Amino acid sequence: MTTSTLSRSISTSCAASAAPARQRRTTADASVRAAVFCSATDDWPTPQAFFDALDAEFGFVLDVCASSSNRKATAYYGLDHADPSRRDGLAGDWAADATELGGSAWCNAPYARGVGAWVAKAAATAAAGVTVVALLPARTDTAWFHDHVLAHGAEVRYVRGRLKFGEATSSAPFANLVVIFHAAPQGPAKTEQPAPSTAELATTTPSTRQATDA
Repeated sequence: MTTSTLSRSISTSCAASAAPARQRRTTADASVRAAVFCSATDDWPTPQAFFDALDAEFGFVLDVCASSSNRKATAYYGLDHADPSRRDGLAGDWAADATELGGSAWCNAPYARGVGAWVAKAAATAAAGVTVVALLPARTDTAWFHDHVLAHGAEVRYVRGRLKFGEATSSAPFANLVVIFHAAPQGPAKTEQPAPSTAELATTTPSTRQATDA
């Protein structure tokens, strides 16, 4: 056997042995992508340690999009909730719930479709006086990012690396953002003091007039 023939034989053997490994990796990656993007498998819980760090900072009392098995707070909305009125997170009153419980709301909404509706509700809830923290895909070119994240001045934190959701052994095929919709200040509107009349100005002392004019 010539040297060139031997080299070709070794290359062919290596390629053949590497093919199954590549196939396994490709299949695994495809499974992760399918699981993350398929609406039938959107029930992927947030990595616990990742959530715990945010929970320590914001104090979550409500999970607005969860299930009985992966909820991150005692109070939650989920399709399998025992209470039918709490099965549709988008129909719930997040602001009222979180205000009553005295904390913030957590949102890890489905990424496959309709994520914009969840982001819009998060922004509206913050405007009503409750902080909402959302874990979102880093899709900064989308309408929902521009219309509801940037337009509302939300705080954006870029997640370093890729997260592993649920029991996945491979990382997600996309980057993530943590978007904090900080609660808007609430309270009675400030009323402007009426300007003093000409008669009032005429009867004030010079020192008082100076203070009034200032």
